[in-house]
Amino acid sequence: MRPRVMARPIDLEVQPIGGRFQPVAEDGSFEVAAIAGNVLVRAVGMPPGWTLKSVEYNGLDITDAPMEFKGTEEASGVLVTLTSLRTEVTGSVSDDRGQPVKDYTAVVFSEDSVRWGAESRFIKVGRPDQDGRFKIDDLPPGDYLAVAFDYVQQGEWHDPALLERIRSRGRSFRLAAGGSQVLDLKITRY
Repeated sequence: MRPRVMARPIDLEVQPIGGRFQPVAEDGSFEVAAIAGNVLVRAVGMPPGWTLKSVEYNGLDITDAPMEFKGTEEASGVLVTLTSLRTEVTGSVSDDRGQPVKDYTAVVFSEDSVRWGAESRFIKVGRPDQDGRFKIDDLPPGDYLAVAFDYVQQGEWHDPALLERIRSRGRSFRLAAGGSQVLDLKITRY
């Protein structure tokens, strides 16, 4: 299975729009034509066991920031790097009485508010499996907070105002490249 490269135009005021997906050639090269504006570059459809490590453009790390393309010039020198050093966060959630909760959303987000926003790799959610445990894969290495909600609207976890309100209730932890973390969280209502 060969990954594809996605170039998604980003309107910095609203959610991402559209996107182009192009396969990666056997020699590792790719070409995405006719893109303009602020564009976020990602690798998708990676082989099992691999995740995105970084995206660089002429030596500048653009992994988590959109790059502006004029649409009239050719932009070569984009390097997408994958890694097999994947992270994993697992855990369970209990209520105020210490009883397991079976229906919740676990939200894990960077302690650094600069990393909050639409399409951020530093914000992920997990839902419970049949045993009441959640699993979140492929967060970049860093310092995180985790909160479990009894209810949160789809996508609301990308709202910086919500993350700021709940950050003091988050459980803090650090993830290293290839690292894992097991968390036992208390349910939070907001």
